[in-house]
Amino acid sequence: VVAVTITDFVMFPDLGRVVSRFRLRADENPAICHQDLELVFAELPKFTKDEHSLETTLDRWLYFLKTAKVLITIPKSLEADPAIVHAFELANQGAWSQDELDELEKREMWIAEQRHILELSKTAEQRGLAKGRAEGKAEGKAEGKTEGKAEMLLRQLCRRFKTVPPDVESRVRTAGSDQLNEWIDRILDARDLTDILGSDLSD
Repeated sequence: VVAVTITDFVMFPDLGRVVSRFRLRADENPAICHQDLELVFAELPKFTKDEHSLETTLDRWLYFLKTAKVLITIPKSLEADPAIVHAFELANQGAWSQDELDELEKREMWIAEQRHILELSKTAEQRGLAKGRAEGKAEGKAEGKTEGKAEMLLRQLCRRFKTVPPDVESRVRTAGSDQLNEWIDRILDARDLTDILGSDLSD
């Protein structure tokens, strides 16, 4: 397929199907037709099935594309298709304000960072456990978790503020687990390093 075109008007009134396919022929010799090169057109006005008549994946997509502008919630018949559910969420976001979109992006970035924190914590925990076998597994596990939090916080600070002063990096690397948790919680709404470390930055 070279291209898929979806129209909200009837493009080919002499054709009855919703989806029409055209194969490419050579002007010089019409006998030469590329069977594997197609132009596909879907004319939404020709699709007349209602929600309860949808049978195939194509039916569900055509119904969604035709009704997306007026859908308030995702219909039950479309909920089983994750791709359509995702498309519905994106369509809803199209009506959001820029502030709402910015807030969503911040939340999604925060969730992604927290997931990464967990992964780093697990990796650091494994290193800490290996190191702590000689000193005690409990101590090694706690050390690994704290190390992972510190590494993640420094990564977030670099991403948010481009650079991290050496004294701030030293303070983060030597901070305890509870202190790191407190600083991590402040990142989402922080305007500068002072908003995160607070009075600790100037100590």
